[in-house]
Amino acid sequence: MKRNHLVVAAIALLAPLALSLGPASLVSAKDTNHKPALHDADCAHVATATDVVGFAVLEMDVSGTLQVEVSVKHGLPRTEYKVFVLADPCTIIFTGDNLTTNKKGKGNEHLMVPTASIPVNAKVAVQLVSVPSATAGPAAVTDTITSDFVTPQQGSDAAESGF
Repeated sequence: MKRNHLVVAAIALLAPLALSLGPASLVSAKDTNHKPALHDADCAHVATATDVVGFAVLEMDVSGTLQVEVSVKHGLPRTEYKVFVLADPCTIIFTGDNLTTNKKGKGNEHLMVPTASIPVNAKVAVQLVSVPSATAGPAAVTDTITSDFVTPQQGSDAAESGF
């Protein structure tokens, strides 16, 4: 009997908390504006692309630095990609390191883009361009992966969460 009273008391204490969070917290939990999909497309064709080969996370930390996490899920296997950050319309504003995929075409890269590199109120995207190997020759076909353009979230907890 005491157990039933404890369960009822716990529900009574948690119910107001759940109600205070309300629908606004549900909206923010589903907000994916800072998590654009990656598409197997160049900048000119990304707006009409329907495939998804991964995602990027773009968030401004408290200092204004753009924290970028790129996660390729379906890239070319064992391929090295140069990572760029673009401002709309397709202007390179930052060049990052290389992302290398494994034998399954998966890879991750983290970038920190200084505030001074980001135009005010700009929509940004991430673009990966495969780096031709020395054995591929000058006419090597490159693979280009581009994210949707988004406005990064301001004042996120990226710096505090170790992101």
